[in-house]
Amino acid sequence: MPLAIFLFLFPDVSFSETADCSISQDSIPKITVQCTADLVNGWEYQLFPKDVAYYGIYIDEKVKNKCRATRISGKDTLVNMPGKALTPMIIPDGQNPPEFIITNLPLKDGQWLMGKSFSNRMLFPGESIPFMGSWLYATGIPQTNMHAPEPFTAINDYKLILRQQSRDGSSIQEETLFTMTLAGNGTYYEGGIHIRWIGDLDQDGKIDILLTYATEYKCFDVILFLSSRAEGNRLLGEATRHRTCRC
Repeated sequence: MPLAIFLFLFPDVSFSETADCSISQDSIPKITVQCTADLVNGWEYQLFPKDVAYYGIYIDEKVKNKCRATRISGKDTLVNMPGKALTPMIIPDGQNPPEFIITNLPLKDGQWLMGKSFSNRMLFPGESIPFMGSWLYATGIPQTNMHAPEPFTAINDYKLILRQQSRDGSSIQEETLFTMTLAGNGTYYEGGIHIRWIGDLDQDGKIDILLTYATEYKCFDVILFLSSRAEGNRLLGEATRHRTCRC
């Protein structure tokens, strides 16, 4: 399907620095990821390198729990300006934009991947998401105020936990990804952990997670966890992280 390429240039935006990966070997290329929803909603965008392959991860509602990796063409139209760059937003004719854009993963054009969008979903204590033989769930101690507009005004000892069953079903392993307190002012709390996408980007049959982490409303960290970057007995490793703030 032909691609219509829309390039957005924001000359006055300062770029956020990408944090160091948890695995720092020089031989591993730096992964860059950009959620397209953040582009159109007025958040800062990343400085994309020019000489790498770009892939858009597209959700197809007709195919359950799968998404398609599409090679982005026309990257030679990106302008290399000191401290600035054009960010591509790729929209196939008649379809929605990709869930996110990513570089430096061994993907193929048109390749189908296990994956599902969760539209910035916050897991509250007691809620869970099952996917690919794994369960992502949350625990915590919520505080409520019947007069407040939100169901919870604060959440103490909030934890986001990944539980994964072995392929033969003989064992279950758990890993706590985050522990935090979502402090409130009696009416609402700020921050939280919101799930963007869950699937298998590195194609090893294990779950990968793209999410955002925030302690207040002005800025958040976009974090990609990959199973192939896990160290030791961990289930996931942080592949890349960058902070974005409201423009």
